[in-house]
Amino acid sequence: LQSTCAWHKQWYQRRVRDKSLFLDGSLTLQFCDKVMKAGFIAVLLLACLPALSLADFAWSYKCSDSVCQRVSLAETNGEYIPLPKCRLQCKAGGTLWPYPTGDVRIGSNVVAVRVSDFKFVAARSERLQEAVEIFKGHFKTNTAAGEGSVKVQFQISDESSVLDMSSTEAYQLYIQSHAGSTTVVITSLTFQGGRHGLETLSQLIQCEEDACYMASDVLLTDEPKYPWRGVLLDTSRNYFSVETIKNLIDGLSASKLNTFHWHITDEPGKPQLVRSS
Repeated sequence: LQSTCAWHKQWYQRRVRDKSLFLDGSLTLQFCDKVMKAGFIAVLLLACLPALSLADFAWSYKCSDSVCQRVSLAETNGEYIPLPKCRLQCKAGGTLWPYPTGDVRIGSNVVAVRVSDFKFVAARSERLQEAVEIFKGHFKTNTAAGEGSVKVQFQISDESSVLDMSSTEAYQLYIQSHAGSTTVVITSLTFQGGRHGLETLSQLIQCEEDACYMASDVLLTDEPKYPWRGVLLDTSRNYFSVETIKNLIDGLSASKLNTFHWHITDEPGKPQLVRSS
């Protein structure tokens, strides 16, 4: 580096004497100075590398005061704890929205899962089977292997229930692991409650890249405080794409809302053909 920069300086001085400078020699000198500084830093790093270990470059997450904090791998005794797993272990129910209105007991036990391997039991109706497929679709890109087997059992009294102002949407969710096997039980009187339980289960599964983790020590009960919970969308005065409207409806489902109030037009009368399914 020193010899190269010395050559550039000599070249610059010769061109100045000959009054035939075609390039900005000051830039050449600045470049040489920066190259020499960079070379010094590189040599210093190479000299220090043998004294450093992998733990000085790797990191993990650790729960501190109910908050997951990023720390060096040395602080977790060399064990890598991904952020999704830390979230499930750190604060009971911290991944749930809306937070359940009943009793909530969530332990710190977490298991790695692959949702596509879940076995669903007693999903008799077509609408419940469709809800299961939507649930599995949320995790279709997470293909890492899980720990043991997971069985999801539905105990729903009326899978054909109709939603109205008097509907019961309460449910209970139970998750327990034992000897490499995890059992999930969703209990409800109505299909609506069972679907809410399935949504809560999805919130207790957190993923990072291909891997997913699920809380494995859970017992909670939940019931909406209000029978009418929804969002109004005004497409008469505002434009929304079809894809945006579909995403909004998915968001209502994820938040356990039950009413989509669609203000389509301001016209007093507009014929609209709605084909029956």
